[in-house]
Amino acid sequence: MKFSNLVIMLAVGVALTAMTSCGGGSDISKAKMSSSELDSASYSFGVLVGQRFFPKEFYKELNVELLARGIMDVRDSSVLIEAEAANDVVMRYNKTLQESQYEGNISEGKDFLANNAKRSGVKTTASGLQYEVVKEGTGPKPSGPTDKVTTNYTGTFINGEKFDGNEGMEFALNQVIPAWTEGIQLMNVGSKYKFYVPQQLGYGERGSQSIEPYKTLIFEVELLKAVAGDPAPPQGQPGIQLPPQN
Repeated sequence: MKFSNLVIMLAVGVALTAMTSCGGGSDISKAKMSSSELDSASYSFGVLVGQRFFPKEFYKELNVELLARGIMDVRDSSVLIEAEAANDVVMRYNKTLQESQYEGNISEGKDFLANNAKRSGVKTTASGLQYEVVKEGTGPKPSGPTDKVTTNYTGTFINGEKFDGNEGMEFALNQVIPAWTEGIQLMNVGSKYKFYVPQQLGYGERGSQSIEPYKTLIFEVELLKAVAGDPAPPQGQPGIQLPPQN
């Protein structure tokens, strides 16, 4: 969660403070019936902010009194935790919630990789990437992560369902998921490998349009061409994680 979202979450406390401090404490009907424009605006703000967060089940356990306390402490310059540290806490909280939400993907992937590693022909690198040689080529290997390569590939989930595929795709190795940056550098041009990708070397907690967070993936990749890149190119744009394209 970005820092701006933390501010929005704290705004929930503002709304709740307004709701409980104007129009008679917890008697919401008084706030709704108030002729004061300030009271009406305060309550309406609370409704809109509440609709943003509390329909999501994983936020319903938040301690709203402490949310209100946090915003009041900011007002009074007496915070117990500074904004940067507060942001770290919220990010950890959201990561824990998301891992819990996608525990099935995490455990399914771990079990699959543990069993897959025992199969003959499957090799595991220090990072946890698993790969299997389908065909070994005789051409040159990419010389580093800035090289540009051309590939054919197919992507599937571990249940065999295809989610993506592309022929003749060109890209720089530093602009793809970590599994591809590492794995393709193991290949000679003309090779075809299968990569078994742990979630942390794929799309991780972010997922993508067609991939849920924490999914373990399988890619069959054929390396058609490798061209040396600029030895000191500009860094790839944040967030570029090819494949997939759809």
